[in-house]
Amino acid sequence: MSTLNNTTSSTRPTLGGGDIGKSYFETDTNNILVWDGSSWQIYQSDGVAYPWTANAYSVSYDGTDDFHTIVLDGRSTGGVLASNDTDIEMTFSFWFKPTDGVIFTWTHLPGTATATPTIQLTPTSSGGTTYKLYLDLNYRHTFSNSEIVPSAWNHFMLTRSKGTNVWQVFCNGNSTPVVSYNDGGSLGDRSSMQNLYISRGYWGYGQHIFDHVAFWNTDKSSNLAAIYGSSTPGSGSPSDISSLLPYGWWRMGDNNGASNGGAAGTITNIGSTAPDMGVGGGSPTYSTDIK
Repeated sequence: MSTLNNTTSSTRPTLGGGDIGKSYFETDTNNILVWDGSSWQIYQSDGVAYPWTANAYSVSYDGTDDFHTIVLDGRSTGGVLASNDTDIEMTFSFWFKPTDGVIFTWTHLPGTATATPTIQLTPTSSGGTTYKLYLDLNYRHTFSNSEIVPSAWNHFMLTRSKGTNVWQVFCNGNSTPVVSYNDGGSLGDRSSMQNLYISRGYWGYGQHIFDHVAFWNTDKSSNLAAIYGSSTPGSGSPSDISSLLPYGWWRMGDNNGASNGGAAGTITNIGSTAPDMGVGGGSPTYSTDIK
């Protein structure tokens, strides 16, 4: 009788082209992993498989009442991020095509959509085409139209290192961060971050298109090229990041039986542990407008 080798979602190995068919049992998720030569094919305990498929769908928000939300909290369920401000380490990555309004908000407890944000990316003015980042109790950066390009696909990645207390923001694959902010380890209400809102926030709703939202509770700034899909700024596209073991990965339709113009309800997390993305209001729709 043969048995599978054991691994966990945090120690999942990366294999090579000669390892096709090697399989593991993931003890913390009960997933079965099968290596196809370039990435893991993941078979969940409910029998549903999430193989990599080419990007085909995104999710569109109307700017009136559409938004999704994800519970990614600092402490109320045991510390997804960390149990205190200074130890938080994270990476938040997504693709988006902005038109108008709030892009995302991460609120602190009690975590309602209009609560004071801990982190927010919002326009500088109503109907404006430039955006500003609210982080750690203050505005930290206003993005130029070359950093976040209006009405075009952009990639945004926000990281924090607990070793240096530095937040960084990378735009469109550029390895030089457009934001590099040291919080000095000071208290900033980070450990009580709770709900992440997509296209919704303190200043209202957003009219945008989103794709490939991902989250890690580690600093992945050294993996920017792999997450962006290219080492050349401006030439990346959503790609397979399963080998980087995202805590949460929401492909915005590609694993949810999407159809163009169809209702984008619950978006399945195909990462390791985070919850699914749920509709918070309105009726977001799937789109074939992709990078």
